[in-house]
Amino acid sequence: VIPDHKDRDSSFSRLKNLVKFFENKDISTITMDDADSYKSWRLQQISQRNKPISKATVNREIEVLKNMLNTKAVQWGYLSSPRLTGIKKFKENNRERILKESEIKKLLASIDEGYLKDFVLIALNTGMRKSEILSLEFKAVYLDEGYVYVANSKSGESRKIPLNSTTMKIFKRRLDNKGKCDFVFENPQTQKNYLCIRRSFKTACEKAKIRNLRPHDLRHTFATRAVQKGDIYHLSKILG
Repeated sequence: VIPDHKDRDSSFSRLKNLVKFFENKDISTITMDDADSYKSWRLQQISQRNKPISKATVNREIEVLKNMLNTKAVQWGYLSSPRLTGIKKFKENNRERILKESEIKKLLASIDEGYLKDFVLIALNTGMRKSEILSLEFKAVYLDEGYVYVANSKSGESRKIPLNSTTMKIFKRRLDNKGKCDFVFENPQTQKNYLCIRRSFKTACEKAKIRNLRPHDLRHTFATRAVQKGDIYHLSKILG
């Protein structure tokens, strides 16, 4: 049920909340009304930060529930067919946070040399998604040609992302100091790629006194700066 990727810890937390509500209910009896009741129940809860549970949080938990009942339970033979095919999620208020040039300088100044600074610089200079950067392997980095190849893009299409002098230096340095695995961002403790940077990124933002910034906002910042320079067609290809 729990995905084996960067979101694993968050999924465990979501599963715990689902268990609190559904623990005495057989999965074969869970209905759409039960799922709607869960959504209403969760919105009345208070988070550990003493804030109301957001609709976005409830939506992520419903996604886990759907994965359990629509996919895993059917695959494993507990259900003969999916249970929650028509459940609707809450409409979320999508926000975009674009960094100012002064904020970019403060953020970079707050981060020591290492994987996090390299991550931030690559995101700001390529517009790659967090998952694309952390899962990137050296075989997808073509330094001689000056681009990175993303095979499994979220849009379903592969794409080539051009590298500038900043990102070229980062990839070359990381290649020269390559560890035992093929990931560009190898965690030396696990000898696999880093799965999550949320805590270190949050610490850097707090140190730089930058509020309400997510790693994904680095991608928005890249896009905004690129739009200001023109060439929307090639930008759309780069961002996928």
